[in-house]
Amino acid sequence: MPGPSVPPILDDVLAYVDCSVEEEVSAGTHTIFIGHVLEAGERPGVPLGYYDAGVSELRDRAVIVETFPVGMLACNCTILGDAASGEAIVIDGGDDVDAIAQRLAQHGLRPRYLVHTHAHFDHIGALGPLRERCGGAGLLHHADRPLYADIARQYRMIGLPGAFDTRYARRRPSATADELSAGPLRLRADPYARANAPVSTSFALDHDGGTTCHG
Repeated sequence: MPGPSVPPILDDVLAYVDCSVEEEVSAGTHTIFIGHVLEAGERPGVPLGYYDAGVSELRDRAVIVETFPVGMLACNCTILGDAASGEAIVIDGGDDVDAIAQRLAQHGLRPRYLVHTHAHFDHIGALGPLRERCGGAGLLHHADRPLYADIARQYRMIGLPGAFDTRYARRRPSATADELSAGPLRLRADPYARANAPVSTSFALDHDGGTTCHG
């Protein structure tokens, strides 16, 4: 159907704004048109978004991906969450339990899993208190579990003998599965050998916007 300023308004559009041109401003190789709104409208439906040379539907279900440094060595901790279900996976929550808990609360998320790329103290040192504070199952590759059991020695080596509560080492994390889920999110685990730990695990999250890796 035609709009007030004559150009047609397509039947299937979810939103439109019809304007008359009030002013034209030259800006280098571009012209900026300043308009006066004559009519605007919207209809229910799922909008489309353009990203990375592709168009896809923008559903209400939001994927939350937030990475931030924690601890004295600024280890990257990542929160992966599904806004609709409120479920989350925390990767490498090695320190700063208060900061991790605060970010989870800000997003309205609760951890289903607390997973770790490997058992160096800066990546896993806060597993015990974080699990007590926020919940979630602690996971680590089985080959790295002996290193976690001896984590107090890691703290002693850097001059922090009392930094780790040894009672947490007695409750070892379970072995990481090949695939973990939080709501509809699927996180793939891929272990690989490394020089300074028995094994490390990379994680890949596949979703509509691409793949997020950590490890």
